[in-house]
Amino acid sequence: MVSLSYQHLRKIQTTRRVILCISLPYFLVVFHTIMMNFINKVLCHFESCFSRKASFGWFVTITLGLMLRSDKLGITSVIRDLALCPGCYGSMIHFFRSSSWSLENLRLRWFSAVKEYSPLYQEGGFHVLVGDGVKQSKEGRRMPGVKKLFQESE
Repeated sequence: MVSLSYQHLRKIQTTRRVILCISLPYFLVVFHTIMMNFINKVLCHFESCFSRKASFGWFVTITLGLMLRSDKLGITSVIRDLALCPGCYGSMIHFFRSSSWSLENLRLRWFSAVKEYSPLYQEGGFHVLVGDGVKQSKEGRRMPGVKKLFQESE
């Protein structure tokens, strides 16, 4: 990763008339290529879950949109942040009700993708999910398997 000073970014912005986001770090093109190849490999892992290529295309579009969106307003934020035409809204909504894919196949494929591409911690032959205690109120009344792991101190 290469860090640039604010003055250098300002100079690039004024000389080339390029809009830069100062808050984001500057990465070399090599890192972007590696990341995009990894995302492509993981998403192509799901292609066999769809009976139509159009549905798989919408799956990739929606997944990337959810990764890149700037707010949490659902499909509208995906359309806005990917600069898609507003007419795509109906097609995106239809994707979620489409019969060309099943949630069970996606779920099983997700498990196999996680096993293949993610480093999983094992203890005694079992995968262990390492979590972080979050001090946030929970919505549900009864949550089996969820324990209070922290205590407020004065």
